Amino acid sequence: MYQRAITPGTDEKYADELSEIKARYASTMKEGSAFLARAKSLHDALEKYYIQAMDFGKVAQIKNDILMEFNTFAEVATTDQKSE
Repeated sequence: MYQRAITPGTDEKYADELSEIKARYASTMKEGSAFLARAKSLHDALEKYYIQAMDFGKVAQIKNDILMEFNTFAEVATTDQKSE
């Protein structure tokens, strides 16, 4: 595919520019990875606090309430479709 899309000799002709772009790309990817690692570290630190404060029973109850509501809507929609 590359050979069909790129004229032979293009890489060699633009070797200096491509080398600079490759170096900037690698540097930016390294910087991005460092930001992601820092974000993960901060997330983990925050998680220590909110996990202790989280009422998982309440979360499960809310989840079940929402699922029941969805099921009710689905039943109404199914009933409406059958009556049409």
